[in-house]
Amino acid sequence: MVIVTREGKRWKRKLSGNDKIQAVFYGVSPLVEDNGPLLQAAVNFSSNRIVELPRGIITIKTPVVFNFDSGVKIEGSGKKGGTVINVIIGDGYEDMGALHFSGRHDDAKVALGYRALSIKNIHLIGNLSRCRGIFIQYQFAMRIEQITIEKFDGAGLYIDKCQDSVFEQVDIFNCGRTSGDRNSLKDTFDESKTLDSPIVLTSSIAKTDCNYLRFSNCQWEDNPVSPVCDFSGGIENYFVNLHAEYSAYWDIEGTKGGTLFKQRKGTIKIQGGGSDEIKTLVDIEWGEFWVESHRCHPPKKIKVKRGTNSRLTFRDVALDKITALTTSGEKRFEGCTINEVELDYPDGFLSFNSCNVKNNFITNQSGNGAKISVTGCNIGGGVNVSTSTKSILFDDCFINGNVTFGSEGGMWLNNITKGIFKLSGDNCRVVIPATRKLVGSEAPVKGNYKVGDSLVNLSPMPGSFIGWVCVKSGNPGIWKGYGQIES
Repeated sequence: MVIVTREGKRWKRKLSGNDKIQAVFYGVSPLVEDNGPLLQAAVNFSSNRIVELPRGIITIKTPVVFNFDSGVKIEGSGKKGGTVINVIIGDGYEDMGALHFSGRHDDAKVALGYRALSIKNIHLIGNLSRCRGIFIQYQFAMRIEQITIEKFDGAGLYIDKCQDSVFEQVDIFNCGRTSGDRNSLKDTFDESKTLDSPIVLTSSIAKTDCNYLRFSNCQWEDNPVSPVCDFSGGIENYFVNLHAEYSAYWDIEGTKGGTLFKQRKGTIKIQGGGSDEIKTLVDIEWGEFWVESHRCHPPKKIKVKRGTNSRLTFRDVALDKITALTTSGEKRFEGCTINEVELDYPDGFLSFNSCNVKNNFITNQSGNGAKISVTGCNIGGGVNVSTSTKSILFDDCFINGNVTFGSEGGMWLNNITKGIFKLSGDNCRVVIPATRKLVGSEAPVKGNYKVGDSLVNLSPMPGSFIGWVCVKSGNPGIWKGYGQIES
């Protein structure tokens, strides 16, 4: 660009590839009835430069389609929410996004065609338009941040075969589509009627999936359609400090209370954050699910499809009753608070370590490949391990109620039981009775003891006993010596 001053001096300015393109130069304005075509024209000219939208409310009445490979970059102005895109789109665009980034794909050449997409600082309001908020297809190395998407009668965020990308503070409110009455939670929480979840991750390309997507500090709130996230992804997809909930004032009577993740396949890893009111944390068909230090209020249900090799890890979370864990994959619960455990045909490797089980711990018939470890746990109720449960190990646990133990090949080791211990099977490998084992130089003369408590003599002498055993409960009870040493 060359500028000539009044004095005749010539100034030459070289435009940098980093200079922003102001969308207002293309007519984009809060005063325009439909900014869709104008916004698309500005982006088409951008050639990898940032298109900055003006402050205020910008209305679009048709989807803005970005169908070229140029790494589109769009930013709103000012603070978060300074630029609002007001979407008023009629019927006929159910499978499109208000901002629609459609991909290219050659069946003979499976590869992503787009890269470095960037969307920042925009508030997208759908006004229940029957379309999706943002539709992203075949993208990689993209960054979407400080985005709010709300009130779409469809997915707020629809991701089709994208990878290696960042979603920072992408907030989704009141999105999703149901075949039922959208104003009735009995319909919207009925997942058989769900057409579009508020967040969808999928792939329209065979044998490849969404991989290495990283969601950070996102808020998914007051979304009436369940599940909140329909996930059919690939490997290593992370959700860090996710905040998901719906209003505590919603009347959910007669519903199942909603599901956060419907996991059809792939890997989900959740760390930090929390989900309130939503009743089910995850409904797993197949894949790997890993969660750590995620606030679960109320304690969450989990659903696991039988007969798969799904791998599950739960650390420092609160869970409701745990039942079906019939998968051959590894299943770990570490430092969790669990309302109750009643395992129905457990299989594969399963461990509970340093967990607080508030009520009973019960196992029924297990698979032949079951290997169950329960260590360092506090169990507020009783324990009932059936004889058809194979290879279960209990060690270093506190049990507040009665115990019935009969695991085939199982081991009952150093546990403290306040109630009555009953051995129900004869095929256990090792059973250490829940009695007190003390040391001293004579039988106790005070204190409360039960039948079976024993004391080993620390000062054995000729004519004395190796130890004493309590044969009648009481204070101190009746004790008899055993193993008299010859004089």
